[in-house]
Amino acid sequence: MKVSKAVITAAGFGSRFLPFVKNIPKEMLPIIDKPSIQYLVEECKEAGIEEIIIVTREEHSLIEDYFKKPAPDVKALLDLQGKSERFSEVEKVLEFENIRFIQQDPQLPYGNGSPILSAKPYLTEGEPFAMMWGDDMVLTHGRGALAQVVDFYNSHECDAVMAVQEVPRHEVSRYGIIKPSEYNEEEKSGIFEYLIEKPSIEEAPSNLVSYGRMVLPYSVFDHLKADSTGKDHELWLQDANDKLSREAKLMFKVVEGEWMTTGDPIRYLKAQIKYYLNHPKMGEGTKELLRELSN
Repeated sequence: MKVSKAVITAAGFGSRFLPFVKNIPKEMLPIIDKPSIQYLVEECKEAGIEEIIIVTREEHSLIEDYFKKPAPDVKALLDLQGKSERFSEVEKVLEFENIRFIQQDPQLPYGNGSPILSAKPYLTEGEPFAMMWGDDMVLTHGRGALAQVVDFYNSHECDAVMAVQEVPRHEVSRYGIIKPSEYNEEEKSGIFEYLIEKPSIEEAPSNLVSYGRMVLPYSVFDHLKADSTGKDHELWLQDANDKLSREAKLMFKVVEGEWMTTGDPIRYLKAQIKYYLNHPKMGEGTKELLRELSN
């Protein structure tokens, strides 16, 4: 069944970036010359997604403004200066279609499952959908991360697919760690047995992290409910996926690319540097700058 809809979560507080995020969503932090959320929208388009649902907080309209509001004064000035070509990137943003903005239900408990549950009325019963965390970036040198996950879903008999990446053992307590029951070394994929959210090093069943690129069945909402809170009394999507794995076939795929979270200033800086280094026009200048700083 075709994956035609995607949910992008952009409803977190991003408190590690205060005071900047007091009025500006964390997903508007730039990676080079684009906000991070634009990279996710572009991934959706590449993956053939027909409708993108972006879940925000009530007070955050800047993301919607970015994608929908024209900038006539900027265009007029650039035309006057003979620099009209600079506006072409803005026009590309305004051409993105079928993006729906909804607000996270304020009645739901805190947790990363709440924006997904808020999107339920806009999804189609019985149909799979893609899900992306708003602060997860995946740097690839070919096909985008979400497209790889959707491709895998379309070519395998399964109910869900999650992108995973190996992390050092000492970092497992930061993430949701999966327990694989099978592993295909050739295509770097396998069967998802269960998931533990932020386990200790001793509890972790592997060092494979499930992150914000996945295809899920609508039946995940059988387990993702307002009263299904877990660790720290939060509503976790990972808990719902863990329960789902006991009645459905969930698979995982190691995506070709490097997953990076922008959830805190140091990791955001790392993502910035990685993207600059891989930029066709700015890569060499970035390398030179880093050499200067290391001396």
